[in-house]
Amino acid sequence: SVYMLFYSQGATFWSELDNALSSATDGQKTLDDYLPQLFEAEFDESGALPPSFLSILPLEAAVDVESIVNRYVGH
Repeated sequence: SVYMLFYSQGATFWSELDNALSSATDGQKTLDDYLPQLFEAEFDESGALPPSFLSILPLEAAVDVESIVNRYVGH
């Protein structure tokens, strides 16, 4: 019964992350620019965003990303 919620929250998470990255770079970059590094990163058992990926994000987006992760993922 919560299966669709899983997918809608996942889409919302990535959309929020995309918006945070766009805002942090004044629209110069979006999540699309960071996907190659995300695809190459190694995830641990928890499924949390890898530190190697988080470390390449703009500093201005760091607080937003942490807030987004806490809101949708709870880590």
